[in-house]
Amino acid sequence: MRIAILFQHIESMSSIIIYGQEFQIDPLWQLIVTIMIPTLGVLIPIIIYFWQRQIKEVSYVYSVTPLLRHEKEVIGRLQIFFENKPVEKVSLVLVKIINSGNAPIKAEDYEREITLSFGEKAQVLTCSVEETEPKDLRIPTVIEGNKVRLEKVLFNRRDWAKLKILVNNYEKFDIEGRIVGVKTIKNLKQTRGEIYVSIMILIAYVIVLMYPYYPIPVLREVIATIVLSFGMFYLSKRVKIKSL
Repeated sequence: MRIAILFQHIESMSSIIIYGQEFQIDPLWQLIVTIMIPTLGVLIPIIIYFWQRQIKEVSYVYSVTPLLRHEKEVIGRLQIFFENKPVEKVSLVLVKIINSGNAPIKAEDYEREITLSFGEKAQVLTCSVEETEPKDLRIPTVIEGNKVRLEKVLFNRRDWAKLKILVNNYEKFDIEGRIVGVKTIKNLKQTRGEIYVSIMILIAYVIVLMYPYYPIPVLREVIATIVLSFGMFYLSKRVKIKSL
């Protein structure tokens, strides 16, 4: 009954008065609003359901920087040692492990701990936890030859840990682990979510600016600002999480 009355009220409106000034409401705008209200009434509960749904997800991002490498001209003539051990190619590997879902990952959720590996011929020289969020997050690590294993620890939503690892004879990066509710540990740099969201925001922004029928002239700028602000807020959070 209330919705029907609301529709009748919207359809009967031909103008609106703001601060003593009357603005004409275009019939097309009235039609759009009339369609949007029941549509939003259906979409909003669906959006809230997916927003509140518990999702377990672990992601990572990493970078590799060669530090020491023998050139062809000096092979056999130069020998480099690290803690009294000869090394050939030393690389700095930065890895960030992130709880990118919206549900906590508890210590008992691990069937197999998260393990980083760097190739069969690689040798891990050192490993340290460089930075964490929150600051008091403690993650013990264990070096096992060419691998680094992370001990089981509670990861709440948006918790992350940044590891700094020195590797001799680095070949490739791999990560594995078995966690309840997590199908696979994802590489954030391989996700296309930011691209899709950016395109959708750009399309929405252009549509808002080009749409000619607004009951109030200033409404175009208000909606455009809201769309752009939401997009910038979302993308800035994603960039902050992915940064090393």
